[in-house]
Amino acid sequence: MPVKTYHPKDSPFKVIYVDITHRCQMSCANCYLPNRNIPDMDLKAFSACISQLPRKTDLRLIGGEPTLRSDLHEIIGLIRSFGHRPLLITNGLKLANDEYVLSLKNAGLDYAQISLNGYNDNSIYKVIDKMECADQKMKAVENCVRLGISASLSCILVRDLNTHLVADLIDYAETLPKPVRINFRNVGAIGRNMTSEVKSLSLIEIADLVAEKLNLKTDVILQSKVASNQIVFRSKLGKRYSQQVIIKITDWSIFQENDLVDPKSLIRGRITQDFRLAPHFEHIKENEFGY
Repeated sequence: MPVKTYHPKDSPFKVIYVDITHRCQMSCANCYLPNRNIPDMDLKAFSACISQLPRKTDLRLIGGEPTLRSDLHEIIGLIRSFGHRPLLITNGLKLANDEYVLSLKNAGLDYAQISLNGYNDNSIYKVIDKMECADQKMKAVENCVRLGISASLSCILVRDLNTHLVADLIDYAETLPKPVRINFRNVGAIGRNMTSEVKSLSLIEIADLVAEKLNLKTDVILQSKVASNQIVFRSKLGKRYSQQVIIKITDWSIFQENDLVDPKSLIRGRITQDFRLAPHFEHIKENEFGY
């Protein structure tokens, strides 16, 4: 059954993912949409689309690699002009340049999610991301924190390779200004992936790793499910939000995110090729290798 889509004026989504480009300067082993032949999103059509959204919306700029758009600053400013919030999902390579980060900040960006699949270990990046980029990744986080852009750390966990990074990244996040978000996910059997080489971790297995680090029972972590495939957990129970590390766990083997546990949870959409809106996970799965 085709995924249901919505006209922008009828959007039910609080968060919308926007594939502003399919170009990328990396060839990662795990890429859910590795088709590089799709043209960049048309800025005029994008503007018309978001101008009709019925409420303030978080617009997550993804790709490909969104920083390859030379007009990224204009896109960020455009989103702000309509009262929405731009969020950048990036491999972080260009953010190693502090002047570039400052220019994004001045354009209106206040949040960047940076992929740290190997944290500070190039031997891991060589397997997952096919290049040695640890110094650039860590510099990107440092630049964002220093220049006032909230940093969110993203890590794809691969069995028998980098699961120890759950503890390392939580420790690292504790050293950064709060709140910091860490996004852990498994390898989804979609696009270009490593599932033929290694069995993907389950949601419960990742929750076990988080629970072990925080000295909690796994059931405590699982009680924070917001959807059938997602958990959002605060690291310090009973503490103020400003003291928290927010830990999100996502199971990319499940593509029905709108099966919500908590009706107040964020519902994530995606702009389609014809500038309608569709549920994010379901639309990706239906359009594997496409748009």
